Amino acid sequence: FLCTGHTSAMEALLARLKSEQGCKQVQLLKPSMGGAIHTSAIEPARQAFLGKLERLQSQMSPPKLDMYLGSEARPKIERGTNPKEFIDELAQQLVQPLNWEKAIQRMLKDGIVQFYECGPLQQLKGMMKRIDEAAYESMLCMDHVVTNVKEKPR
Repeated sequence: FLCTGHTSAMEALLARLKSEQGCKQVQLLKPSMGGAIHTSAIEPARQAFLGKLERLQSQMSPPKLDMYLGSEARPKIERGTNPKEFIDELAQQLVQPLNWEKAIQRMLKDGIVQFYECGPLQQLKGMMKRIDEAAYESMLCMDHVVTNVKEKPR
């Protein structure tokens, strides 16, 4: 699980969890992006992002593929949807908790079988292992950008 918030709140949570049965491996990670993402703490970033999206809206095309969001309000945006109908939801994801597991389960239910992780450290792949073993096995991580070693699809 991943929790974000103000440093003092995260330190208090860490202390509490370390005393709980089964939580001995819990640790505090310093955010690489420098913020409490998916919380109200970055509301100014959401507003700035939404402003940029609104200014660029006239240049945006409808998505060519379905888009899956990690939010509960509207988990899937159908291909061909006018961007005006979903730009607020894109910005909202910055300040709302995301449910990665439900988003992946929706994709699997819709027949998606190949997943790609574009960032380093294979964090999403690690979560995928707990969600669906077959999806985990077929998932490709693009770490070759850093390691110069390319995975092969299975």
